[in-house]
Amino acid sequence: MLAGHYPGVGDPLMWMSGVEGVLLAAVDTPGFFQAYVDTVARWSRLLLEILIDAGVDVVVRRGWYESTDFWSPSLYLRYLAGPLKEEVRIAHQAGVKLSYVMNSGALPLLPIFQDLRFDMLSNIDPLASGMDLRRIKQEIGGAICLCGGLNNTRVLEQGSEAAVVRAVQEALEALAPGSGFILSPGDSVGFVQGLDEGIVRRNVRTTVSAWKRVCGDG
Repeated sequence: MLAGHYPGVGDPLMWMSGVEGVLLAAVDTPGFFQAYVDTVARWSRLLLEILIDAGVDVVVRRGWYESTDFWSPSLYLRYLAGPLKEEVRIAHQAGVKLSYVMNSGALPLLPIFQDLRFDMLSNIDPLASGMDLRRIKQEIGGAICLCGGLNNTRVLEQGSEAAVVRAVQEALEALAPGSGFILSPGDSVGFVQGLDEGIVRRNVRTTVSAWKRVCGDG
């Protein structure tokens, strides 16, 4: 499977104008801000079309800064839901799956996600704010594949073997029933300086072995 990554809309807005600048503009100057969003959204669609032309099977679309850690649900609906829905339409028209990245703050947006119809919600971190594995599974797990379930920093990079096994069990119990689940860290593992590489490697191996045991393959 060939995957292509692109930044979407909310993340570039924050990169270019900062959190306060973006949210103040969204509330105080909605006409200007809508034009700003439309410009970034057109650019995002062009990047998506380049990936589709390259022959990808799935596109991974950033939504790190589109969560309710930053946006209210009403602002999300007003400015961000429309561009994402159009990107999903373009991807599906081309036979390409779309995975949406949201690591935290997703719970208030779950009813909106039902309408957006992207294929997978990824980078789900059970220890991040605004995340509840069982609620996510209950509300959208029947229609959207879920990817994540493991905290990368406190569990996989610094946790004990027992903590890793417990985290794997809890993720599988909450998200696996009925299928539509990929066990994965909420973010990258092992890229921070000063980490004990031995602990990281041990915990990755423990993750795989625990997954096999819980699923009856080892």
